[in-house]
Formats: sequence, C-alpha cells, structure tokens
Amino acid sequence: MEITKQWLVAAHACHSQVEIFDEEWPNGAEITLENYLRAAELDLDLDWLAKNMFFASTQEAYCKAVARARKAYDIATGTASEVYSKAMATSQKAYNKAAVPAQKAYNKAIAQARKAYNKAIVPARKAYDKATIPIQKAYNKATVPAQKAYDKAIAWAQKAYDKATIPAQKAYDKAIAQAQKAYDKATAQARKAHDKATAPPLEAYDRAMAEASEAYDIATGTAFVAIYQM
Repeated sequence: MEITKQWLVAAHACHSQVEIFDEEWPNGAEITLENYLRAAELDLDLDWLAKNMFFASTQEAYCKAVARARKAYDIATGTASEVYSKAMATSQKAYNKAAVPAQKAYNKAIAQARKAYNKAIVPARKAYDKATIPIQKAYNKATVPAQKAYDKAIAWAQKAYDKATIPAQKAYDKAIAQAQKAYDKATAQARKAHDKATAPPLEAYDRAMAEASEAYDIATGTAFVAIYQM
C-alpha cells in the first residue's frame, strides 16, 4: 500500500498534517522504515496512522511495541536527566558560593545609592508639596474656574521638581551602573567556571536524548513496517 494525499483526506486526517505530507511526498509514499523515520522528523501523527491502517489485533501488537520503545526511552532519558541535573547542581552550588561576596557588595552599593537618592530629593519633594497643597485646596474650592490655573501651577511645580531631582537621578543611575559593573566583574570568573563545568554534561545530555529519541523512532518504525507486512 502506498499512502497518498487522497487517502489521508479520505481518512479525515488533519489538514495541516496532510499539507506537510504532500509537501514531502507529492507522489505518495511507500511504507518503509526510512519514510517512517522521516515522518517522525516532520512530527507527523504516526499513532493516528496506525489506528487508521491496522485492524484491532495488529493495532494491539503495534501498541505493545510502542510501549516497549517508550519504556526504553524513558529509562535512557531518565538516566541522562539525572546525570545532567547532578552536574548542574554541583556547578551551580560552586557558582553561588563564589558569587556571594559580589552579591553582598552589589546589594550594599544599591542600598547606599537608594539612600543617597532619597536624601537628595527630600528638598525637591518638600518644595513640590508646598507648592501643590495650596493649589489643590484652591482647586477643590473652585473646580471649574480653577482648572486652567491648576494645570498651569501643577505643571510648573512638576517642572521644578523634575529639575531639582535630575542630579539625584543621574547620581543614582551612575551608582547602579557601577554596582552592576562591579558585580559582573566579580562574578565573571565564577560564571566562566560554571559554563565550562556544565558544557560537557549538557553535550552528553543532548547526545543521550537524541540517541534515545532515534532508538525510539527506529523501534516503533520497525514494528510498524513489520506489522504492515504481516
């Protein structure tokens, strides 16, 4: 049997899946392990295909083969995940320990910058409140006539406040930037060591996952083709 676009449409396959199939196999596809593996790469729904191609008895055999492959896949990926997680935890612990002094210095610098900023804007805040409180009272007393005057006075007070706080804001931003730069410099070596330590286990994890996925597809594909040929 050759699977075609027409067959898939007649079997009420998902439109998007039919489009993917037709783009890859415009002239149809024979049921081979090679085509099965390619279909798996394209993320086509092969379980749906099995349900629509096989009788109940052969479906059961296919499901058993899939279950065996899934069990082997879970074991392989579980082991890979466990090894990777352990390596990451060890490296992260070392990084966190190395970064503690830098984090404390950063937090201290931020706190000092915030304190200096808050202190610097006190006069501006007082001036702003002093200017706006009478305005607010007058506005509340005569809302409609005072709207324009209120807006003008508030704008003036805001402008004065912004002007007064600009130096404090600049000083705060500068302190934050310096603290961040110091933190990055202090943790750079620890970060580099962390990345170096985690690179091999990450590569091993990715490789193990890929191999497990390939083994799963080959096992299920082999079963699919064998059952089809029965």
